[in-house]
Amino acid sequence: MRNPTKQWQRSLKGGILQHFFIYFRFLKKWEGATERRTQIRQMAQNVKVCEIDPEVKEKLRKFRFRKEKNNAAISMKIDPQTMTIILDEEYEDCTLDDLQEELPGHLPRYLVYSYCLDHDDGRTSFPLVFIFISPAGCKPELQMMYAGTKTALVREAEMTKVFEVRNVDELTDEWLRGKLALFR
Repeated sequence: MRNPTKQWQRSLKGGILQHFFIYFRFLKKWEGATERRTQIRQMAQNVKVCEIDPEVKEKLRKFRFRKEKNNAAISMKIDPQTMTIILDEEYEDCTLDDLQEELPGHLPRYLVYSYCLDHDDGRTSFPLVFIFISPAGCKPELQMMYAGTKTALVREAEMTKVFEVRNVDELTDEWLRGKLALFR
């Protein structure tokens, strides 16, 4: 006759080992899935749907190092025939209200904006912001084209303050000041 205590110890030991192996298999699957998610995320960041026109690259470089002490903006769009980001318009000494009137309300745009920001302590700074305008009513193909190229353009422009709006009417001084307050 078997000893019930020994039998119980063996089943307990076997149960613990069984649970350990189940847990070990779960961890291996989890690590594999996490690794796969990381690979997918990296691939998604490297997706570039459209090319950036060399003229746009040069304009962005010059715009980053401009010496003027006023608000200015560069508007860019995608040419669907050539699948290239091209310069749409340049604006000097413009406010966000001016841009609301100038920019199309039904088409996506990329906007690089140099903003004259007066701080409470009397300092003035000129933060450079990237604004992706993606209206809710435009074609899904256009939205995907613009969204898929945004990361590459932000990287090319070396921007750190990146914002997105769904409507040009959202572009106000209060909105931008609120967004920039997060970077202090």
